[in-house]
Amino acid sequence: MIIELRQHWEQTAAHLSLGENIADDLFAEIIRRHSEPHRKYHGLSHLKALFDVLVPVRNTIQEIERVELAI
Repeated sequence: MIIELRQHWEQTAAHLSLGENIADDLFAEIIRRHSEPHRKYHGLSHLKALFDVLVPVRNTIQEIERVELAI
């Protein structure tokens, strides 16, 4: 699951023109925060599910990076 989330994040980071170091640091923080024990629903599997829903419609969305960041 982490690999798939990483692929989604790399797309998002590319849309935002983030540098590699910044993108890596932010991804690590996202993973850390969404792995916290109190997150029963809004965890890593929830992120993956949201990105999975986005995949088939991403080409129809203007400013996709805003949606990706919201996720």
